[in-house]
Amino acid sequence: MYNQNFKTKLRKAFAAMAAATMVFTTSWNGLGDISSVHAAEESKSRLNVAYHTQAEISARIKSDGISLNDPLTFVTEPQLTSPYSNAGVLSQDTLNAAMKTMNQIRYIAGLQDNVTLNEEYNRKAQAAALVNYANHNLSHYPLKPAGMADSMYDLGCAGASSCNIAMASWNCSLNQTIVRSWMEDGDSSNIDRVGHRRWILNPSMGQTGFGAVYGPGGTYSALYCFDRSRSALETQVAWPAQNMPVEYFGTKFPWSVSIGSSVDKNAVHVTLKRVSDGMTWNFSSGASNGYFNVDNGGYGQKGCIIFRPDRIDGYHAGDTFEVVITGGGVNLSYTVNFFDPDNVQPEEHILNTDWTAANALIAGTPDGGTADILTGNRFEVPAETMSLLSGRNILCALHIDSDIVLSFDGTNVQSNSASWNVALSYKTAFLEQVKTNAAATRSFELTSVGALPASVNIHVGWGAENAGKQAVLYRYDDVSGMFAELSRFTITDNGQSMFTIDGNDGNYIAVVLKYSR
Repeated sequence: MYNQNFKTKLRKAFAAMAAATMVFTTSWNGLGDISSVHAAEESKSRLNVAYHTQAEISARIKSDGISLNDPLTFVTEPQLTSPYSNAGVLSQDTLNAAMKTMNQIRYIAGLQDNVTLNEEYNRKAQAAALVNYANHNLSHYPLKPAGMADSMYDLGCAGASSCNIAMASWNCSLNQTIVRSWMEDGDSSNIDRVGHRRWILNPSMGQTGFGAVYGPGGTYSALYCFDRSRSALETQVAWPAQNMPVEYFGTKFPWSVSIGSSVDKNAVHVTLKRVSDGMTWNFSSGASNGYFNVDNGGYGQKGCIIFRPDRIDGYHAGDTFEVVITGGGVNLSYTVNFFDPDNVQPEEHILNTDWTAANALIAGTPDGGTADILTGNRFEVPAETMSLLSGRNILCALHIDSDIVLSFDGTNVQSNSASWNVALSYKTAFLEQVKTNAAATRSFELTSVGALPASVNIHVGWGAENAGKQAVLYRYDDVSGMFAELSRFTITDNGQSMFTIDGNDGNYIAVVLKYSR
């Protein structure tokens, strides 16, 4: 364990660490090349769409701040009985939440994600929802409800014929309808073309509108989809996307890829492989391990290849699937990684650290000072550097990323120390017994070779919003096959925590508790 003076020095260093990382990164830009990789992801898109990492998608979901259960609210309630003189007006909160949900879906798929609301489209969609509610029937070509004025009926017909429409027997949010109904399209009436999905994922859509009516007869919803106001070049639009939030997909959902041009169903062959166990499904017009079709209709983008595997019990965070499509002028392969947005590890940073410059920094650090060195996730501290640190009353802080730092005191370094080779890899393992009490987690594996300082500390940044909460570090015990608690730390005002790991390699999970036990 470290002594009290060392502990005090580390505490004083916390406030400077976040700033030091940014300053040091800037000052070291010319001293090494840094690159980012993620162990569970492809490094670039294999489809003709934008590629977004799991971390980026997770950040987008958190930034949007929406829920699938956001309620339907109205500025003006619709009149649900004859003469149906008022279609109703959805609140701006409801409209904005639906718009965020749809743009989020497009972002995940790699499409332009700045579709905006059009008031005329809102009016058409709202009238369509009312007409279908009044008829107790879902139709793109509804009959005229008794007592409804011609003007309202005409507006409703215009909307119904140009909208995605849906019905639920309960009070169903638009966000839920978008993700669980229109993006699913797995029922027998829709799986052959997945038209609702393709309209939402239409690259050329620039504007849309939403409507919804709820009453004793259930919820009737509409999304305007006939807009093609955007110039777009994206093709090969896939769902599930290359990095896919697991909660947005299920076994009833078919897989689909819209090529952007007509595809000959009789010439296409699809292979779907689950990487974890090698389970493989084949799809073609001749024989398929599940559902298969190709649709060349004008639902958003033509040439849609549709397949759904049988004998699959679900999709889980960490599942990786490889898709290969050949024939009929199509030669395409890509990977789908399912993940939990609430448990995404950062990208790994690989940096070619200039240790000559680092040695100069260490030599110029006064007693009681801190030498901040940006290392990235994998690095080797040379023997010369360890020798410079040996016996000195300075703190060496090795910055893995903006939130994780390894530190040790020079007084703990032996005079004859060899080099120290370190790798800190982010892991997706999660400690189930603390999941319900975890406000935030970081999961990683530490491995090292060479001269390991006797007392190494790991600092984990959680953000000032977690100040005062308890952070806990767990380490995996190979004998028991379980994670064991190592220590706790009260998070500082600037969001920092610190744990001593005594130079032990292994798998670790750091957790911020929602409440202390």
